Amino acid sequence: MGSGRTVVIRSLEGRTLTLDLHDDQALKVDGPLGTTSIRIADGAVTFVSSPCPHGLCVSRGSISKAGQWIACLPNGVVARISGQADYDGITP
Repeated sequence: MGSGRTVVIRSLEGRTLTLDLHDDQALKVDGPLGTTSIRIADGAVTFVSSPCPHGLCVSRGSISKAGQWIACLPNGVVARISGQADYDGITP
């Protein structure tokens, strides 16, 4: 996977944000369960906290490569890294 350039954050509430992956910032995105806190820092995206019952999105860690995504499905918040993917000689 290649390095990402932007992160697209979507919520079930219909909100879509496209942000520069290299512009460090903290975000709060509302979903049906409450607010999901997301951090963009050092070219990576991390779900810092979310009101979901199991916290799988928070335990996922950071993403930074094109094509990677992270989601809090119970709260309806998804972040996906966009950019040019690198392919090896085997990947179709």
